[in-house]
Formats: sequence, structure tokens, C-alpha cells
Amino acid sequence: MLINSTPIDIQPKITHYTKSTYLHIKTDIIRCRVLVICACLAITLIGCGSGSDTNRPRSSAERVVVKQLNKPAPVSPTATLFPTSTPINHPLVLTFTPAPVNLPASETTPAPIPPYVPRLPIGSLPIVIQSVNSSEFSGLLDMIGTMTIDEQSIKMTSDAGDESMIAYRLPQAMQELTQRTFSGRLQISDMSDISATRQETWVFDDIGLVFADVFQTFEEPAHLEIANGIRLVQRQVNETETSDVFADIETTDGTSTLVRLSLFSPVSVSATPRDFQVFLELSEFQKANPALGDSITGYALHVWIVGITS
Repeated sequence: MLINSTPIDIQPKITHYTKSTYLHIKTDIIRCRVLVICACLAITLIGCGSGSDTNRPRSSAERVVVKQLNKPAPVSPTATLFPTSTPINHPLVLTFTPAPVNLPASETTPAPIPPYVPRLPIGSLPIVIQSVNSSEFSGLLDMIGTMTIDEQSIKMTSDAGDESMIAYRLPQAMQELTQRTFSGRLQISDMSDISATRQETWVFDDIGLVFADVFQTFEEPAHLEIANGIRLVQRQVNETETSDVFADIETTDGTSTLVRLSLFSPVSVSATPRDFQVFLELSEFQKANPALGDSITGYALHVWIVGITS
């Protein structure tokens, strides 16, 4: 067997690379790293998405489980608590006086409303205060019965059993009412509101007018019949501004003016069946003020009349 005696070169082979070769190697390494990172992200996203099955159709078994989970738990009838009536016999409790709390409210009888009695205010202001059946009066009333006139009051009991009491104070310049008891007629009204006073009081006996107080405001001038064939009238004025209004006593047919009234000056008038005295406290045309929402336009009149009785 012949052995080749040719010597073998076992020296390492050294390869020499150029600069461009190094650049290609570096680029390949970067690409590999990018691919690895993308693969990791894809695996992570797939793993997270696999746990969400919101849009996946549920099987019938799953629907039964969900329905049972959503079903409200039945309320046990024994869950309602009621106060116990079992006595506590502990010595500390038996000798303890409960605090006065949460006690039932005691029923009290309401105090009765006291009867209304008209009273004159302090001073000398002429005024009339009406009442019916021990209450303040508002409305219209016509009564026939027994009447008593005192120094500052007029009391009447009607044939139907109603009672009226009127407190009054005449103007100081007027003649006082004769104090007496008689059968007569009482007509009172009070239709006052926030914009104006409309109150009248008329007292008659079997002869005629005994006393009258009229305080009113209306759109038209006043016409008041105070005796047979005699009336009190207001004269119409130019209704452009607030102004005083003439008031006269004249015949009811308007053919004759008996007397022109002056403010705050009593006037005696002869008439049938009796003479009377008239005191004019107010007579004017009032023009509504637009700045005052409750004011009205109209003729205001306040007059007192007293019949002269023997």
C-alpha cells in the first residue's frame, strides 16, 4: 500500500472581507431582530384575544348557566324582622324607668275661636265697623228685627235669629244719634277689595232713614236716594286727572238743586217724612296711577247722613 507522501497544508485559511461585506452582515442581523420582535408581539396579541369571546355564539349549556347566574335570589319570608314582645326580666331592666321619648302625641282639643266684637280704634277718626253673628262681615245683608242704638254701637237681632253689631263713630261736627230701641230695618254691604272701599250701612225705622254711612268708588258718579223725592248726586267732571267733584242734594227728578255740599261741613236738609243732616267727607274723581297696579279710575264718595228724630 503506497502512501502519498505529499505534505498537507493544515494552516487555517484566512478570508479577507471588504467593507461592503460587513455592512451586509450588520443589515441581516437587524432584520432578524425585527422579525423576532414582531413574532413576539403577534403571539402576545393572539393570546390576549383568545380569552375574549363576547361576540362568539354561546352554546345552549352556556346560556342556561348565564340565565341562572342573572336570576335574582329568592327572598326568604323569614328575612322580615318584627319587634319582639318577649319581656326582658333582667333586674337592671325591671328597675329602669324608660326615657320619655317616642311617646304617642297627645290629642288636644283646639281652643275655640273667640267671637268677633267690633271695636273702635283709638282716636277721633270717623269710622263704621260691621259684624254679623260674631264674625267680620263681607257681602250683602238685609235684616228686619229689633234694633238698639247706643252711643257707639248699633245692635240688631233679626226675626230669623241673626245678630248684627256695628261699632260707629260719627264726625265730631255731626249731631249724635238718638239712643233708643225700636223695630226697624238694617241694610249693610261690604264689597271692598284691594283697589277700593265699597261699604254701606243703612238704618231705617218705621218712618224713614235714621242713619247712613256710604263709602264707595265706582266708575260713574254716585246717585243716592236718601228721602222721598230727594237724592244726593255727584257731578261729572273732565276725567283726565284727579280732582274734587261737586256733590249736591237735589230732587229725584233733577229739576231742582236744594243745596250744594261742602267738604267737612254738615248741612241740614228739610225733607219728608223727617229732616236730616249730611256730612260730606270725600267727593273726588280719582285717576288711576299706572305705577300703582292696584289703583282704579272712578268717582270716590264718603258721606254720613243722620235723620233728625224727636
